[in-house]
Amino acid sequence: MDTMTTLQNKVQDLEQEIQFYQDLVRELPISFHYEHPKLGKKAVKCKTIEISNIEPSNKPTVLTMDWKLEEEIQYVETFYNPF
Repeated sequence: MDTMTTLQNKVQDLEQEIQFYQDLVRELPISFHYEHPKLGKKAVKCKTIEISNIEPSNKPTVLTMDWKLEEEIQYVETFYNPF
């Protein structure tokens, strides 16, 4: 395999991995706010996912989850509704 094919395969693998993580986050039944200052990125998930840039720094990552009892009950009801 030549270098260009190897790089194309690596890009394809990385794109699939990104899609995997995006789908996983979309399926999570919780809202959250995640900041990764070293990468200069933050993600906020409520009903949609928003990823934006922040000022890069050496601060630690921050994850805040919003556990709302009402949402959890609705999720469980939706799951068990077919039964």
